[in-house]
Formats: sequence, C-alpha cells, structure tokens
Amino acid sequence: MPAGYEFKPQPNDVAKAVLASRPGGAGLTLDIELFTQAHTAPASNRCRAVGTLEGRLLFHWKEESQHAILDELEWKRETRA
Repeated sequence: MPAGYEFKPQPNDVAKAVLASRPGGAGLTLDIELFTQAHTAPASNRCRAVGTLEGRLLFHWKEESQHAILDELEWKRETRA
C-alpha cells in the first residue's frame, strides 16, 4: 500500500455491525460468501494440480462453500418466525 495509507475499518467492528442488523446480517454474510464462490468458480473448474493457482482457488472455493452452507442455515434460523 502507498505510504500514509491507513485501513480505518476494524474487522471486529464491521462484523458486529453486520451481525447486529437482524435479520439481514446472516443474509448479507451469505451473499458475500456466494459472491466469493461465483468469483473463484471459473478458475477452480480448470484445476489440474494442487500446486497451481487454480488448485489453491479450488480449495478456497471448497472452504467458502462450507461457510455459505453455515450462513444459509443461520439466515434460515434468524428469519424463522
């Protein structure tokens, strides 16, 4: 980053704000996870070997899919009424 750059948002503060917005917090988190999966899917589909960038993206995609499943369950729990 250039000299003088300062990252102002604190990750824990952002997480608290998102999760506090009921019932939208889990839905927003799910959207982010799905966006990440959609972004990495084309490269991960071309995976040939674990040591390649595509291979690492595939493993990242698999990890994000686990997050998306949990976020969807949480979102369903939050919106149940």
